[in-house]
Parts: sequence; C-alpha cells; structure tokens
Amino acid sequence: MDDSRAISSTTLCTVARAAALAGLATLAISVALARLPETGAARTACGGTLPSLVRFQLALTMSDVEDALGPAGACREAAIAAMDAVNRLDVRAYIATYGAFLLLSLWVVMTEARRRGFWLVVVVVGIALVADVIETTRQLAITADLAGAARHLPLLIVAARAKFIGLAIATLAASWAGWHARPRRILLAASCVPVASLLPLALAAPKAYGDLATLSLGIAWVVLLGSVSRTALRTRRA
Repeated sequence: MDDSRAISSTTLCTVARAAALAGLATLAISVALARLPETGAARTACGGTLPSLVRFQLALTMSDVEDALGPAGACREAAIAAMDAVNRLDVRAYIATYGAFLLLSLWVVMTEARRRGFWLVVVVVGIALVADVIETTRQLAITADLAGAARHLPLLIVAARAKFIGLAIATLAASWAGWHARPRRILLAASCVPVASLLPLALAAPKAYGDLATLSLGIAWVVLLGSVSRTALRTRRA
C-alpha cells in the first residue's frame, strides 16, 4: 500500500470512528429524551397518551399548538413541562451531537463512494441545524406564554420545515452514496425511501404522519450509524 492510500485509509478510519462515537452519543441522548421524568409524568397525566412534540413543531395555527399540547388542565401542564425538558436538552446537547454525527457520517459514506457534493450537503445540514435551534427556542417561548404565543408562530413554521427538509436531504445524500459505494450498500441506499415517502405527508398532515416521519428519520440514522461503524471496523483491520 503506498503512502497516499495509507493516509487515506487512516483518515477514513479516524473519521468513521468519530462518526460512530457521535452516532452512539446521539442514540444515548435519544433514549434519555424518551425517559425523562417529565415525559413519564405527562404520559400519566394524559391518560397514557403522550402529546406529540412533532405536531407542536409542525403547527400552523395556535389551534394546532393547543391541540398538540393536549386538553387544558393537568394534561396540558404536564405536557408543557415534558416538552420544555426535551427542548432544553435538545438545544443544549442533542442538536450539536446529531449534527456532528450527520456531518462526519456523510463525509465517510460520500468519500467511500467517491462522489462530489459533500460541501453542498454541509451547507444544507448547517441550515437544518440553525433552523432546529430557532425551532426549539420558539417552542420554549410559546410554552412560556401561551396567551401571547401567536407572534412566535411564523418563525416556528419556517424553521421547523427548513429543519425537516434539510434532514431529509441529508438522508437522501447518504442513500445516494450508499447506492454508488462499491460494494453497494443496499440497506443504506434504501433507507431514504420511507423518509422521502412520509416527510411530505407529515408536512401536509402532521397529526396523521408526523410521528411516522420522525420514526423513519430515526431508522435511517441507525442504518447510517451501522454503515460508518462497519467502515471503522473494516479500515482498522486493513
């Protein structure tokens, strides 16, 4: 193996291992978000049904917001506490962690496939991350003052859609790289199909498809984590 190939293999291994670690951290925070005490309290207060955060994110009117937060009273109070807890952890740790995972992983899979366009994807993911921060802070502002929350809604509407579209494009880029990789990574290539199918439906009808769309994104990220972990192990043995 010549020096250029050795350096390339070493770099790919290093970045793939960093991507895998970021992916595992993302997975750990995802589990933590689902197991927050406030989340359990909200589920109990709302009769076993947890109000949907994604429906809040994709709300178009204050009526949509109130519907996403559940019926007024104990359920809504507990739902707001749960969503605030999730959003605080989101903006403090989750956005940066999953952003690092996506960017590092996309570099790995697009480099393996010898495809161009990574820096364009970086711009798209960067916009999605900024949009996620804006979306999250607007949600916190809305729950802090529901009576005066209407002024925050236009920015939430734009930011939430920019975030989801950007993350969908990142998923498409990973799948595109998986298709062009040699050997072809069929599972990674196919991981965009549920996202591409469900996200437009979620944007049109969040109540019916929002949770399914976010689940499809999560599954695609797990597949991407598996792909970069495989690269890290393979290049380390080489």
